[in-house]
Amino acid sequence: MRSLLGTLCALSVFAATGYSLSCTQCLNLNGISCSGTSGTCPTNQVCASVLLSLSIPFLGFSNRDMFTRTCAPQELCNLNGSFSFPFTMVTFASSCCSTDNCTSTLPTIPDNINQPNGLTCPTCFSSDGSLCDASQSIPCTGNENMCYVENAIATGFFPILARGCASKSVCDIANVEQLFIRNYLGYNANTLCSSAASNGTIYHGFLLPAAIFTALIKFMFG
Repeated sequence: MRSLLGTLCALSVFAATGYSLSCTQCLNLNGISCSGTSGTCPTNQVCASVLLSLSIPFLGFSNRDMFTRTCAPQELCNLNGSFSFPFTMVTFASSCCSTDNCTSTLPTIPDNINQPNGLTCPTCFSSDGSLCDASQSIPCTGNENMCYVENAIATGFFPILARGCASKSVCDIANVEQLFIRNYLGYNANTLCSSAASNGTIYHGFLLPAAIFTALIKFMFG
């Protein structure tokens, strides 16, 4: 569920001095803003905002917005993308700022991110940890040019195995230290991605949008 969230946040002065920012840390599972307490970030991280939109038609969700603010590596900054698997689509965008407890601009999800792009990927979903049947395919949309397989589990929640389409930005965020999200959920994931066109390079990564998606499901049914 490695550029998730191009890097446009150049903080060479902080990198040189080892400065640690303080950033607001919060999570809203139904809205586009949140407030919370300030925490000290790991050295050379910045303050990030991530907006995520979730569509699960059979549950009655259409573009349900979720929002988080936290510390993040610069690799998470100013990205957008999406991933999809049966009956579910998750789109996201991120923004960053680089002063103590700053509020970055609200991330913007591109209008064309839901438009089919002509690529397809094998797709399936399992909520019991077993292998899923990927004999069906799903049309990719927007900048989804990768096929992914994700194995994920949150503490006290069912394991997830999913296959579908993903933006390269989703696959590129590997080993991102999103400690706030991971500690909140007890969430761990392993994601393998390959080119939707040629089944080429494989990427390994931690999937932040999938973590927030899991948070929503845990919130509703946990």
